[in-house]
Amino acid sequence: MRTTKHSAECTAACVDPVIEPLGGVFRCKTAGASAAADSVAVALGACLDVLPPLGGVTENPYNDTIWYTSLVRKAEGLSEIEKQYAQEAIMAFVNELHVSCHVMIGVASEAVIVRMAQAMARSTLIEGREPISKAVSNPRTSVRELFRKMRPELEKAKARIPGNLADNMSIWLDSMFDVIRVNRNEAGHPTGSDVGREESVMVLRCFVTYMSKACHLIRHLEGNTQQDATVKSGPPCP
Repeated sequence: MRTTKHSAECTAACVDPVIEPLGGVFRCKTAGASAAADSVAVALGACLDVLPPLGGVTENPYNDTIWYTSLVRKAEGLSEIEKQYAQEAIMAFVNELHVSCHVMIGVASEAVIVRMAQAMARSTLIEGREPISKAVSNPRTSVRELFRKMRPELEKAKARIPGNLADNMSIWLDSMFDVIRVNRNEAGHPTGSDVGREESVMVLRCFVTYMSKACHLIRHLEGNTQQDATVKSGPPCP
């Protein structure tokens, strides 16, 4: 992975740097404030409310190596495919390929949602396991449709889910899933939509929390599993 280096006049807390290639790495030149695009401001703003300030934290994507290391450390149990697409996303970001960045983040998000559905289909914590099992086993089921079947069951199971995961689920799960899915669909189709650096920064920052909590929830579901349950799955439709 390439490493983002910061010049002396800029700190790791920069929000809107100018990045240029210097000898195979990327150097951040200037710092300044920036605002999220209107399309993602509300959802991502809510998510960022639960994060610490950007300065000095590992969610800062301008230090791509530390960002990825933080993701793997916090999101314990990431699948290899989730790691692969997260790496592709951060590499696209440092190369200012923001459309590609959002597509890669979208694929990683899709993968973790499918894993969550598989865990729910086996977990004794989930009352409505059968419909979820059928949905995740059907390769024609879209991720959006799958999520719609999952979400009410998670809501019913909240009392059996640790508070740090059950609390603010509408923010860290619902809002982030929707933002990532919409951005991925817009970026992955010839819509001509302008996906910029601001959206990439916000999504990458929140992505660490999103994946961390999703992986923790999956582990909790898998810790309460119906042993004889078998779930087959194919990749769902976007």
